[in-house]
Amino acid sequence: MPAKTHGLYQTRIYKVWIGIKQRCLNPNDGAYPDYGGRGITICNEWRTFPPFYAWVTSKFPDGNVPTGLSIDRFDNDGPYAPWNCRWATRAEQNRNSRHNRFVEFNGQKLCLMDWANQLGISYHSLSKRLQKWPIDRALTEQKNHFTGQRLITHAGRTQFLFQWANEIGISLKGLSSRLNRGWSVDHALTVSRRRSPTARP
Repeated sequence: MPAKTHGLYQTRIYKVWIGIKQRCLNPNDGAYPDYGGRGITICNEWRTFPPFYAWVTSKFPDGNVPTGLSIDRFDNDGPYAPWNCRWATRAEQNRNSRHNRFVEFNGQKLCLMDWANQLGISYHSLSKRLQKWPIDRALTEQKNHFTGQRLITHAGRTQFLFQWANEIGISLKGLSSRLNRGWSVDHALTVSRRRSPTARP
């Protein structure tokens, strides 16, 4: 089923196939270093267009892949082949990126993007947290940690941040500032407000 016979040269699917071949097989292609240059290839079956098109139409009978989906490999070190490819959204591909960082906490291993989604914060914000906070705090503190609605457990008791601030006699802003500067919960809730605000554990 030559592409020319079916008028597919200008279709998105044909251009996708050409793109795969170029980045995997053509050393002059700009993307080659990240694909063919590191051993990523295209299977023999897909070296010609008809088998690739048949794979596409087995999933999308009219040959039109929905907008927002692009070809992705399950194994980022594996080839472009029917058993290793899917059509995925950008978010799904980002999760599967070889550059993505995975973090394990409390028996759960997720990429940073999924941890960020669970917390309701951006990927960038979570990356910054992990640079300066302990992992348990970075992966459990919700987006509203700057507000008085954050729950804090100390000495077997759990209260909202504003309640702890009232109890120890400092402002909510002052207590939030302590925690945001990296103080431990124990230190932030026991140091007198008359002590220098720069004091650290």
